[in-house]
Amino acid sequence: MPTVKLTTRVNAPVDRCFDLYRSVSLHVDSYKHAHERAVGPITSGLVGPGDVAAFRMRALGFPYRMSVKVVAYDRPLHFRDSQTEGFFLRADHDHYFAVEDGTTLVTDVFDYTPRFSWLGTLLDRLILARYVRWTISQKNANVKRVAEGAEWERYLPAG
Repeated sequence: MPTVKLTTRVNAPVDRCFDLYRSVSLHVDSYKHAHERAVGPITSGLVGPGDVAAFRMRALGFPYRMSVKVVAYDRPLHFRDSQTEGFFLRADHDHYFAVEDGTTLVTDVFDYTPRFSWLGTLLDRLILARYVRWTISQKNANVKRVAEGAEWERYLPAG
């Protein structure tokens, strides 16, 4: 099983970071390069335990649909979304949050099984693993920018 692990330090409170990573709208805005859009059943707001979010996008030039379900939830320390439909045979994305030196340390662990047996494994080694790392790092950079500025209020409910 290939695994991509990334760590991002965000100068913002852990609760804010946790909630921003659950924002469907911020997720879509972070993947504009992939022409992503939410298609339901949740198209905005925050996902929580048991929620399913679905998206249409382009990856590596190909259109596809992806659905994920929040299968683990321990606010504000961790949540996991697992693919229920999509490009991979199986994919789990763990989001871990920790407070360290007054900042939030966000760790993404994305493990997956490529489709297409040996061909999928070959494509993973040649292209896919780098592409997955790049897309997660793009989202992390956008969430970091939003969380550290004033724009975060646009994505989170008042209160």
